[in-house]
Amino acid sequence: MVEGQEYRFEIELTDTSVAALEPAELFSLDPISPLSAASRPATGRLRTGNTVGSVEVRVTNSDGHTLSGLIDVYSTKLDFDAHFRWMLSGLAHEGAALLLRRFSPATIRLHADPSRLPETRYQQLAFLGAILRRPHAVEAIERVLRRPHVTHEPVVETVPAGRGVRGSSTGARAMLKPGPRLAVRPGLTLTSIPMAVPNAREEATIDNVPNRFVRFVLDHWATVLEEARDLLTGSEAAAIRGRREVDDLLGLVERWRADPKMRDISRLRSITSDNPVLLRSSGYREIHQAFIESEAAAMLRWEGSESVHRAGMRDIATLYEYWCYLELRRLVDLMCHHADVSSLTTLSDDGMHLDLKKGQEQVVAGFVTINGRPIDVELWFNRSFSGRERSWTLQMRPDCSLRLRAQTKPGAHVETWVHFDAKYRVATPTELFVDDDQTVAAKRGDLLKMHAYRDAIRRSAGAYVLYPGSEVRVMRQHQEVLPGLGAFPFVPASDGHATSGSVGAVREFLEELLGHVATQASHRERAAFWLDRSHEGAPPDPTEFVPMDQPPADTSVLVGYCRSVAHRDWIEANGLYNMRFGRRRGAVRLTGAQAAAQILVLRTGGDQRLVAWTLKPSLEILGEEALTELGYPTRPRGDYLCRQLEARIDLPANWQAHVLPSAPVGTPGGAPWATDWQSLAEALGTHSTR
Repeated sequence: MVEGQEYRFEIELTDTSVAALEPAELFSLDPISPLSAASRPATGRLRTGNTVGSVEVRVTNSDGHTLSGLIDVYSTKLDFDAHFRWMLSGLAHEGAALLLRRFSPATIRLHADPSRLPETRYQQLAFLGAILRRPHAVEAIERVLRRPHVTHEPVVETVPAGRGVRGSSTGARAMLKPGPRLAVRPGLTLTSIPMAVPNAREEATIDNVPNRFVRFVLDHWATVLEEARDLLTGSEAAAIRGRREVDDLLGLVERWRADPKMRDISRLRSITSDNPVLLRSSGYREIHQAFIESEAAAMLRWEGSESVHRAGMRDIATLYEYWCYLELRRLVDLMCHHADVSSLTTLSDDGMHLDLKKGQEQVVAGFVTINGRPIDVELWFNRSFSGRERSWTLQMRPDCSLRLRAQTKPGAHVETWVHFDAKYRVATPTELFVDDDQTVAAKRGDLLKMHAYRDAIRRSAGAYVLYPGSEVRVMRQHQEVLPGLGAFPFVPASDGHATSGSVGAVREFLEELLGHVATQASHRERAAFWLDRSHEGAPPDPTEFVPMDQPPADTSVLVGYCRSVAHRDWIEANGLYNMRFGRRRGAVRLTGAQAAAQILVLRTGGDQRLVAWTLKPSLEILGEEALTELGYPTRPRGDYLCRQLEARIDLPANWQAHVLPSAPVGTPGGAPWATDWQSLAEALGTHSTR
């Protein structure tokens, strides 16, 4: 069978009926095929889903007996096995690194737990197998076996005095020691010499600490595998697959142990952590690191492995989610001044735990300062967004969510969310970015989910797919990096990390993202500010429409007063509204709101009718002589700041001067005052919308 496919099945038992099918999540019975129907075949659909591997199928009949068998589900991707192994290797590496980063090797006991069940033992074997099959680990072991480290050990042997020896302090002292001696000819300083003298020399050997450590590691791995094979008993799919894995790994380790050079190497008496060859020499360095990782992985308890290795099946899509999160965490760690990853690991009485499980929230936090602006960084795994404060529609749970909190002023921040979903089944962005009228059989629902994340989760500005492909596809709503949607290739490599090309693309995006969030003058941050301001308070009541260029709350209004109808007629005839200017009582300033108003609403003494005009942005100052020449109805005094009228506005019929709100406290009588159209409309008992 092949993953992601649907198959018809029929199960017929002799003299009995089918009572139960396991795993239940794979089987869907036909409505006309009840299990309780005696002597009737059970029919329906078998959906393989995202799991790959050996699946144990259990059929329980009406008599209570259970029949079982295995079916193999194959992947549609040719590089499935390599990707699965490489990602497990990456998880083992990251898990060990996190443990050793939080707890030093001196404070933790690196040993395997022999009491583990087959399912958890298989997790350990999977990690160990991924480590042993790394290309650079295999190459390191074979390089050491071809050219082992050679040391020159001092060797002292006793030789007859007549053979001649190299001069040394040891030989000089031996000349004076008592013992059997030979007489020498007269005339020399010594009358006799020893019959035998020590000869010190250096002998090349591979029986040294680095090579003993290599032998110890190979022997230890073989012991661990043999113990695991003894524990993996039974007919469960996990145990069967575990024994198969053990045999393959043992064959690999035994081939290395059988190398003739290993016979000349004695056992290691003690482990030293400061040997320069183990820490720095090529080959030995990789073996030492692999040993530390395998030991940490052996005692690591990871509950999330249950969803990856389930009843002998391998769910690579779920593994890809875990792997993507840890790879993103690694990038965030590199880009932050400090990142706290302690929450990913815990220490309890039953060992170390990697707290990473599907459906369970997890976060690592850090901070960075860019262009002087502090930014708090949080990378969440499976963060749930529910309730109107998080998601204004339904609950959302992206695979990975990046939260950026940029400081606006001390104690205040602006928040931005960017989400990532891992989609191992996507091969190219073409499967995501297709129009409604295209007939491509694509995974367009994944792209629509990105829209849902960005649009439903509050403060979200971007959502992106991570997939094991090669093409970067980013779509920007405007000119800036956010808001945006897209897809990035994130491909496992043989070292367990993402390939350099995919890491480079994602890191470049994250750096651009951080730079954008650090820019306080960005269009997006300005738009977010006004969006929040726009939705403060209760929504206004919809009423009669009045044309204007901007929303009512953003349209500034000047409420003016004229003493007579004659003054109002002069204002309309000349297209000018005059306000006192200078230091007189009731005078306005050039920088005041009155000088920047967009609309003039005018009330007249003795008349309840209100009139309004839009105002031109230009200003002019006219003196007494200029106003007199324009036929001002009364004698002008001093200078006046004049606003030019543009067009008459038809006001709602129920707007009357007697219901105008009072001028702000401190406004001199008769002086104009400023407000906005929405506030004025609400005060007058109506509201105008665009």
